[in-house]
Amino acid sequence: MESSPRPIPSAPRRARTSGESTALPGPRLARSSGETGAYALPEELAQRRFARQRQQAVTVIVALALPIAAFGINDVLFAQGDLQRIALMLLARAFTLGAMGWLGYRLARADSPTRFERTLFLAMIGAVILGVFTHFNRPRDSTVVSRFELLSVVGYYIALPMRAWLSAVPAIAMSLASVSMALWWHKNLSAPDLISLIICFALANVLGFLIGRQREEAEQEEELAWRALTSVNANLRKTVAELRALRAVVPVCPSCRKVRGSNEGWQQLEAYVAAREDITFSPILCPDCLQREFGAVLPNDELIG
Repeated sequence: MESSPRPIPSAPRRARTSGESTALPGPRLARSSGETGAYALPEELAQRRFARQRQQAVTVIVALALPIAAFGINDVLFAQGDLQRIALMLLARAFTLGAMGWLGYRLARADSPTRFERTLFLAMIGAVILGVFTHFNRPRDSTVVSRFELLSVVGYYIALPMRAWLSAVPAIAMSLASVSMALWWHKNLSAPDLISLIICFALANVLGFLIGRQREEAEQEEELAWRALTSVNANLRKTVAELRALRAVVPVCPSCRKVRGSNEGWQQLEAYVAAREDITFSPILCPDCLQREFGAVLPNDELIG
């Protein structure tokens, strides 16, 4: 009688149990609000960038507080005019320094980028309002405040970590307020001084906005690089998980519960499991059970030795 070829038992694919993880170490992801992409911004990158922004903002506030304190000392040492005006100037300086200290404290303790950016934006708008009242405490022939406001506009775009269009709102408002005060309050300015003031504010806004946009593009490129790394890492984890599953499929005899090891030898299940872990078994008859169960119907050359 011609015997038909005996089908080779197929090994089932290893099923992943609940709670099992084959992921390799990789960058953790921080899901930001409103994000719909396949990969979120990695948590390490988000935390490092946020910490850098807070430190940068506090440093800028301290740097701006130094000339304000110097102006206050200058007002005391070289005061001219009545005592009431000098007292108001010192009070304004003290209020400004106190507000900047409170702002630095709030920014340093901000717990989210959204709250950090909102606080910084409102503080910049408040600085514009405070700058307008500062003009009334200075002589009409002095442009010290306008020069400081020009420096502030540059700082809004470059030094303070905000989106370009958000920085443009208080920067343009500061520019318009300073130029308006130069036209209305500082009437003793010459035409060349006034024109140069307008040109300087315009250039500061244009160049500052361009620099802000370049910074945003650099941050976007950094995010794309991180996301590409995350995608490659995910593919690598998937490949390694599949290789582990293939390596862990082991032939096991359902009759006597013996296991065939990597050296093609059969041993008891208990001994095999005691030396290994993370294994999935594939049913296959060992030679003894095959002889006992099917020896009467299978030729000797069909038996597995």
